[in-house]
Amino acid sequence: MKNIHLLLMAMTLIFTACSTQTVQVDYDRSVNFAFYKTYQISTQNLDMDELDKTRLLTALTQELGAKGLSSATNPQLVIEIFPEEYIS
Repeated sequence: MKNIHLLLMAMTLIFTACSTQTVQVDYDRSVNFAFYKTYQISTQNLDMDELDKTRLLTALTQELGAKGLSSATNPQLVIEIFPEEYIS
């Protein structure tokens, strides 16, 4: 009986620890993004610790590069990130 109780507690802990993050985006869904070739990521509102900031920017750069976009100083597309933390 004790083993079952420990197993249930462990499963509960695992399921609550694996909660997902919610990502919200705001863009015009009628825009064809295939025409964009250059981008710039705006970091002025990116209030995060350095480790998370590096992870986020690296992941964005890799994904956008895989889609054929490149970073530029005079971009066609500007990406702004506004991180918020919600604790419920």
